[in-house]
Amino acid sequence: MNVYELPPRTVTHKPSLANNLRTLVLNQRWGPRHSASNREQMAMVLKEPPRISGDRLGRQAEEKMDFREAVLSFDQPPLTKIDRLLERELAGRPISFQETDYTPALAASPFHIAHSYPSLWIVTQLGVSKNDHFLENIKLEKGSALRLFDIDLSLRTFGYTSPTLFCTIDHFICDELGFMIAKADTHIFSKASKYHILTPPPSFTIAIPKQFVHPADRTYKSNQATFGQHFYQKPSGRRVFQLPPRDWEGNPDWEVPGKKDIERWYRREQREMAKHWEAHGKDMANKEDWTFI
Repeated sequence: MNVYELPPRTVTHKPSLANNLRTLVLNQRWGPRHSASNREQMAMVLKEPPRISGDRLGRQAEEKMDFREAVLSFDQPPLTKIDRLLERELAGRPISFQETDYTPALAASPFHIAHSYPSLWIVTQLGVSKNDHFLENIKLEKGSALRLFDIDLSLRTFGYTSPTLFCTIDHFICDELGFMIAKADTHIFSKASKYHILTPPPSFTIAIPKQFVHPADRTYKSNQATFGQHFYQKPSGRRVFQLPPRDWEGNPDWEVPGKKDIERWYRREQREMAKHWEAHGKDMANKEDWTFI
């Protein structure tokens, strides 16, 4: 058996961190931080006031001017069709509104509904979509701007008859069971989807659920139900309001007046929409460069 003799081990000691720091400190030059030339240059600078170049002053003046122009002459968003109609209808009055100033709400218009008030709108909810939850915290009061839309009648007529009312609450008249009755100051009213404005604007009243009204404007003096409002309680204990019946409810043979006019209008709208999409498709096909963000 071969026996190999190993060389003797040599032990090396690594310098510790403390030793490294001690060596660094001992080798550091602790002389003056600035040389004589640096000190002379600093003394000359301190004797004279700092000089600001004309370019820098010009840039500062331009920045101030740009900021002022940005604040005072910012770009306004383009006016919508409704904005232009409001501008025309409210001309000469000491008020000014745009489309976004109105709180959207679904309501039953005075048409094809079983009550005896020919000018009464009944608000059913604030907001027109599931994304309008933030409107639940809004409380209506005198001067509040509303945009009422009868979606049920619009669906029944394929959008041909789409009663829409832009208004503000002029004042509250009285209270009834679950509702405050308000006088509306009409800005725009249209019964058709193309916004054929009726002039002069008709006068309307609005029945607003008390839960949507500001507490300072709520009263509880009457429990009358003059327009057929009805409340029932769900098994959960929640009270739910039921609208007066519409003319088509419980009547499968009911046809909206002017059915032939609606059919002609619907076919015309379909043809125009088809032409629009065809032109849009050709326009997109002619574009060679596509930009994605």
